[in-house]
Amino acid sequence: MKQCPYCRADSFGVRELFALDYYHTNECKECGKPVRNDGLRQFLVIPAIIAAVPVGFLIFALVPEVFDPFALLLFCLLVCAPAVLLAKPVKAEYDAGWSQFDADPANDKAVLVSGWNEEELRQILDGFGAENPSGFPPYGVQLHKEHETGFRLTFPEDIHPSLFTALVNYLMYPIELGTADRPLVVAGQTTLGSEFDGIPKGYLGQTAVLYVPENDEDYDVVCMQTETGINFANSLNGNNWRPIDHARMSTEVKRLALNLK
Repeated sequence: MKQCPYCRADSFGVRELFALDYYHTNECKECGKPVRNDGLRQFLVIPAIIAAVPVGFLIFALVPEVFDPFALLLFCLLVCAPAVLLAKPVKAEYDAGWSQFDADPANDKAVLVSGWNEEELRQILDGFGAENPSGFPPYGVQLHKEHETGFRLTFPEDIHPSLFTALVNYLMYPIELGTADRPLVVAGQTTLGSEFDGIPKGYLGQTAVLYVPENDEDYDVVCMQTETGINFANSLNGNNWRPIDHARMSTEVKRLALNLK
């Protein structure tokens, strides 16, 4: 079994690997994302098969005639094995490195922030926009003041899930203001779609809460909890959600998340 490059599930067995091709896409059975075979590895299959053929003939020459059926089976395995052993599923979509995304003006994405005042928050949002690469669809942020240092951020033009995830983290660790000298709480909410790389199909359509884990020591990780209580984590360096056992959701985030519903 080999892993899907999106969800890291062991979803490619012998049959799937044998059928894997660089020029055509297959789908991961877990997350449904399209994959193809690694081009260099597919190129090496033919030389590997050519090298295996003399070994097969040598086996025929050495084994007794009574074992010819087994030798024939072994010969077939030797010829077919390189296609399976060398195959490697790689991402087949979106050369830009992030998932395709169709903006939805009726989206339910929102972030609740507690701890920054309005001037600081606007400074953070300007810095976030300057830090992120071009190529993402344009987005806008509306600030809704709920109390003196509590705000709800909404996205009337929608925002790419990768940026949405990164924003949850950035609101905790903004470059402009450094480490806050007061308690900060950030909680995001969204309905999961296929553009959330690594999320299995069975959880798509569920509402999820995004947050920075309690006692965070990585500073580049965002966690997610679905409405059915399943937990995932995403390192901003890898941009791929993976399942985790422990939610590490603080009491403050749980309290803030209740206001998102």
